[in-house]
Amino acid sequence: AHGPTSVTEIAGSLFSDDFKSVRFAEPAGVEALQFWVDLARKDKTVVALVGRFDGNKAADYLIGVVRQWEFGSEPSGWIFALGVDPKQEGKGLGKLLRDEAIRRFQSLGVRTVRTMVKKDDVRVLRFFRDAGFSAGPFVELELPLRSP
Repeated sequence: AHGPTSVTEIAGSLFSDDFKSVRFAEPAGVEALQFWVDLARKDKTVVALVGRFDGNKAADYLIGVVRQWEFGSEPSGWIFALGVDPKQEGKGLGKLLRDEAIRRFQSLGVRTVRTMVKKDDVRVLRFFRDAGFSAGPFVELELPLRSP
């Protein structure tokens, strides 16, 4: 069994062979995620991390950003993308990524880290709750639009 061995900033392209086995959970696609990875090289409020086992190919990734414009909230870290290699799921690397992102957000001076999870995704809810996440002060509301 491999143990989690490294969490570093994403340095290259998400389109490379390095990320071939990672399941990208972002509905907007890898192109949208690559925008944030590129931005992270210039903007230290963006956190783009990759996890590897024993120096091998990427197994997990996490992308987040410090934002402060939502409904008058103070600056907060937002984890908005997290993906895994399904063969490596449950081996602890996602926890290392999550914890490193929290540490980096703290070092940027934010006092709160947020994310959004589907309310029926028990596995992902547990993943964040295990780190101390709980319901926040905001409620997401949406309005389905009909085709014109």
